[in-house]
Parts: sequence; C-alpha cells; structure tokens
Amino acid sequence: MPAGPMEFNITWFSPIEPGDWVRQLMSLSYLYIEAASLDGNSHSVQVYSDADGEWLSGDQSLKMQWKTVANSDIMYHQANLINETYFEEIQQQAQWGTVYYGMKINPGVTYKIGLDKDCRDQFVNIGQLDLAVDPDFRPISNPYTVFAIAADLGTISSTQRPVVWAIGLTRDPALSYVDLGGIQQNRSLYYQQNYTDDTSLVAEFLDDFPNARQRADQLDAKILSDARAMSSDYVDLVSYVVRQVYGMIELTASKNPDGSSNTSDVMMFMKNIGGAAENGSTVPIVKLGGPLLEPLLRFQDSATYNPYVVIQGHRIQSRKEAIPRISKALNVCILFFFILQLI
Repeated sequence: MPAGPMEFNITWFSPIEPGDWVRQLMSLSYLYIEAASLDGNSHSVQVYSDADGEWLSGDQSLKMQWKTVANSDIMYHQANLINETYFEEIQQQAQWGTVYYGMKINPGVTYKIGLDKDCRDQFVNIGQLDLAVDPDFRPISNPYTVFAIAADLGTISSTQRPVVWAIGLTRDPALSYVDLGGIQQNRSLYYQQNYTDDTSLVAEFLDDFPNARQRADQLDAKILSDARAMSSDYVDLVSYVVRQVYGMIELTASKNPDGSSNTSDVMMFMKNIGGAAENGSTVPIVKLGGPLLEPLLRFQDSATYNPYVVIQGHRIQSRKEAIPRISKALNVCILFFFILQLI
C-alpha cells in the first residue's frame, strides 16, 4: 500500500501451531507492518494502529472498562465488559473475556486510550501519542473509544524488521461442561497451565514473533507441497480448510481445587461454524475435523443438549435443523474404524 514516498506491507498473522498445543490455544494474533521507500531516499516514518471494544460483544451498547499496562519490555491495553455474562453469546460473540492490544517497548513507541477522533487526530498532527488513558468508562460505541499504539521509526529507507502489534481476546473459564450426572464443570484453555498472569502471556507472544513467522512459513510450504502432490486445484482449498479446522478447536483442562490446571483431565471441543453455528462438537463437524470423541461420546445416553459454550449437548427442535440420526451414527462408526486402523 503506497503512502507518500513509502510503500507499506500490512499483514494479519494468526499462527497455526499443530506441533504445540500451548501455543495453538493462545487466542492472540499478530499485526505487522513492513515499509520500503519508493524513490530510494530516506524519509521520516511514523505508523499508527488502534483497536476498539467491538471485540467484546455483539451488543455495542454495553459498557466496558479498560486500562494500560506498561513496563520496560512491553505495553498493552486491555478491556472487558463491566457486566460480563458467562457462557452466553450475542451474534456469535462471547459476552465475557478480555481483549489485549500490545507492542514491545522500543524508542518511539507511544500509546493512548481515548475517543477515536482524539487519538487519530493527535497522531496525524504530531506523529505520536501522549500516553493518556481516558478515565471515563462508557459503552463500546456512540462514541467509539479506541486503544491506540503508535511507533516513530525515525528517518529510514526501509524497515530493518517488522513493526509488530499483538491482539486477541482471552476467556477464562473458556466453556462450561455438564456431565451425565448433571455436574457442571468450568474448563479453561489448555495454554493457561503455562501462564500465571496476562503480562507474561502477551510478552512471550510478542517475543516469539520471529520464530512464529518462521514456523508458519515452514508449515505453509509443507501444506502447499502435500496438496500440490494431489492436484494443483487442491492447494487453495487445503490452505483454507487447515485454518478453519484449527480455528474451531479449543483444547481445555479442568481445574484442581487449588486453581491450577488439571492436565490429566484434558478434553477438546470444536465449535460448528457451519449452518448451526451455535452448536458445539456436532458429529458431522467432528467427523470432518478429526477424532474429538471423548466429550461427544459421554453424551450419547443423554437427550439434554445446549448451545456452545455450555457443553450439555443439544437436541435439535426445529424441522429445518433436523438431521437424520442414521447418517450421524455412520459418521461415528467411520471415526471408530479410522481409530482402529491406527491402533
């Protein structure tokens, strides 16, 4: 994207980590910018980005609160709804959780929380932000509050390394699971066994960017190579499907009485992002995505089913959503056959 005498390459990067479930379950992504001069000369360059509270709810009239955390290594903004509703969604968005937007501290990094117009005008006028945090909590929109981060790159002809932001939303507990005895169990995402606080999570994610980018390049190359061996028409399809499947998966652990993760009780769940997007771990999607069987099979003797993220199963009531039971039983049989072939 050209901007004056510079050209910018802006990349949204959500890592897929099939070899590391801790990293795979980190619900964070990278936004990074690379720049190069169009005329070969050096120019003064500043970059800016902001996020807002739309990450927190499908209802933008809800009130949120925020703060900024900064130390010598990193800074991040964080925000959450003042009145969270656990295990409920509005327009497919969880009604609880915390959004983070951060960057490593380097010379020239500035930040601000305030009205969208105020933050953007300040950056346009002076090329930096004043580190202020608006103390007046308000709804997500009307007016919009943004969490802004800027970086002054100095006078350059090109970036020596990308300018990197981290953004994402964490939920804890991640979901509610109810067993056949009617006992409710709140489960957390698997990665949380490795992190005791938000700062260490964001810091490690930002520190890992160069390695994450290298792993992603290697994974993409393998996916493309394997798909191309089947058919050149297969390449794009496989690339998209891998991201969809991993994006639907949540690996969870229960909690010990002391609050630590019970890594001996690990279960995987998958949200259906197809026609019945409110459902969790439905048989046809599990069949396509892989053997996520244990939570599913625990419910086969029960007729009480609920929407994701309350995993109580779900009996479909409407005729429009009704699915022939025989075909789903066959899906389960196919999965068992697949597992037996591997044993």
